[in-house]
Amino acid sequence: MSRIGVAVIGAGMIGRAHAAGYRAASTVFGKGLPPVDLVTISDLNKDFANDVAGRFGFEKVESD
Repeated sequence: MSRIGVAVIGAGMIGRAHAAGYRAASTVFGKGLPPVDLVTISDLNKDFANDVAGRFGFEKVESD
């Protein structure tokens, strides 16, 4: 089964909500959903992006 790579732009309230949703997708939808990889989180505020990356397990952080 192929995997889904996700990038989220914005690490504020909505970005964090999306990160939580993607992380929980396999629990919510169960079998048949490809595994979701949290690849990149991006925010102009690099501190926000680093915080979200650490909380949710994103592989990379971008700020530009």
